[in-house]
Amino acid sequence: MPKYDYLLIGPYPFGHSKQIGGATILFKILVDSCNENRILNAVIPTNKFQGKFYNLVNFFLVLMKAIRLIPLSGTIFLNVNRRGYVYIAPFISFYTWIWNRKFVLRIFGGDAIDIYLLSGFVQKWILYRLYKSCSLLFCETKAEVNFFKSVNPRSFWFPNSRPLGANFISRHYAKKFVYISQIKESKGILVLLNVFQELDSTYQLEIYGPIIEPKLDWIKSTKYYKGILNFDSVTRVLNEQNVLILPTFHHGEGYPGIIIEAYMMSIPVITTNWKSIKDIVAIGRSGILVEPNSKESLKAAILSIDPLNYIILNHGAYELAIEFDSKRIHNQIHNIVNSVDN
Repeated sequence: MPKYDYLLIGPYPFGHSKQIGGATILFKILVDSCNENRILNAVIPTNKFQGKFYNLVNFFLVLMKAIRLIPLSGTIFLNVNRRGYVYIAPFISFYTWIWNRKFVLRIFGGDAIDIYLLSGFVQKWILYRLYKSCSLLFCETKAEVNFFKSVNPRSFWFPNSRPLGANFISRHYAKKFVYISQIKESKGILVLLNVFQELDSTYQLEIYGPIIEPKLDWIKSTKYYKGILNFDSVTRVLNEQNVLILPTFHHGEGYPGIIIEAYMMSIPVITTNWKSIKDIVAIGRSGILVEPNSKESLKAAILSIDPLNYIILNHGAYELAIEFDSKRIHNQIHNIVNSVDN
């Protein structure tokens, strides 16, 4: 009889600025969900140490802990991004097979299809065998689920989610916009700054997040930059705003968790028609989609919001929040996991 129901492997938010991101928050929500549902679990973080020289250290640390804990666990639940399923997942899958355990693979982000199609022959074969051999394959976007069902029919949607706020929050439009994400060029930060330099002073912008690219360190000296938020501060900051703004064109974008988090606070979003983001935006109801890397499109979207249509956006955001309630989604995931054999 296994000691643990789940062995949870994934990136945990230890507090370092570079560990703050969608994947770490999602993994923590999964761990919390297991604890709340009294699912006995052991946790192996894949990001214990930070820095480019520690990637190999993290890799071997995960493998050593996995070798010890896989025999003691009923279900091995691996949560990884592109680096994880290319390098860590094949080893975990093989050792899980040796012990005849249930292997569940969850893919973060929205670039799994591109990575698979663009891989060389050997890597594509490894990924094919990995996906095919999973007891369950969970994907963040619907497009990935539809694609990988031809490889593994037991592929399911595991979207980004957040705990649902208790009630709808009625808000009044005061032209207050906020950006909360990692700060890198592909997240549209330069386009955003260029737009606000052209708007009058009644439009307010606050920028939060770790600066990932050194060439963007100058943003710290702007009036817009407010620093890095810890996990518990995001709700407080969102509650002071009117609109979340995320003009991303990041290649690995899935369903940005901060959009879901804004919905939980009844806050609409301006974001891009990029990858699968359109799946989580009800256009004109919960938010506005703009063209990627387009200053004109972003500026027009900002100017289009007024006190009247903001009422619709305010209500629509919370309606979307209900669809991405983490408690509901994680209960569905636990039921799916329990329903399948090895």
